[in-house]
Amino acid sequence: MRRSGPRWRDSSADPFSGQLRVCPPDEGDDMTSPTYVDKAEIVSTLRSRRLHARADWVDRELPELVDTYRNAALLRTLDIDPAAMAPSDPAPQGR
Repeated sequence: MRRSGPRWRDSSADPFSGQLRVCPPDEGDDMTSPTYVDKAEIVSTLRSRRLHARADWVDRELPELVDTYRNAALLRTLDIDPAAMAPSDPAPQGR
């Protein structure tokens, strides 16, 4: 006879049942500070692919500096790789 419901496993055999491993501060993704890319670089990439309507929309709707974390889904949809672009400094110049 087969039982319905959750299956219980011996937690000693489960490698994930112990303490969580945390990456040291110098390893893994650094999500402590946002990364920005210049909107003009995104628009240029889209235009080079002859996606002019999408480039026009990005130019109208996005700020001059695009936060790659907040806009990650949009960048994936547009097939834009932020890692291939030069990061921009969000701090105003001249201070």
